Amino acid sequence: CRMLCRPVMNDSVQIASSTGVSKKRTLEPPARVGDAANFRIIRRLFSDYIRTQWATFAAALGFMIVTSAASGTIPLIVNQTVKTLFIDKQANMLAVIPILVVALMTVRAVSWYAQQTLIDTVGERVVSSVQRAMFDRLIRRDLASLNAFPSSQFVSTILFDAPLLRG
Repeated sequence: CRMLCRPVMNDSVQIASSTGVSKKRTLEPPARVGDAANFRIIRRLFSDYIRTQWATFAAALGFMIVTSAASGTIPLIVNQTVKTLFIDKQANMLAVIPILVVALMTVRAVSWYAQQTLIDTVGERVVSSVQRAMFDRLIRRDLASLNAFPSSQFVSTILFDAPLLRG
């Protein structure tokens, strides 16, 4: 069980240094969603990166509204189907209602696919822009600051941390 069992999680972490002296550090709680710093970061992301994608983002929002409207219409159609076919016994609607349901589901599926594709496109473009900006700043750093950190840290940040923006 020594290899598979994790130690109990708590608020403090023992950190061993190369000198053999261990320090005890208390972990800070994660930032809450409503913090002002998070709001500033999100506002900066919107102003620097998503603002240039406003048309694609607006189209995705439009498709989201269509998807929501189509999803909200499904219970109305089911209610109308029950009233028309079973209560009013209108047999002539038996051909119309399935066509209406198929058309509604097609609109819903196409709008869902379009909004998902557009949001993914915006996300990929934002990540690409962030990676490009990080690389541009890295290239312009002086040699002393570049030598202060291992190159793998820079590569890891550009390749693996920037895509975390997608969520």
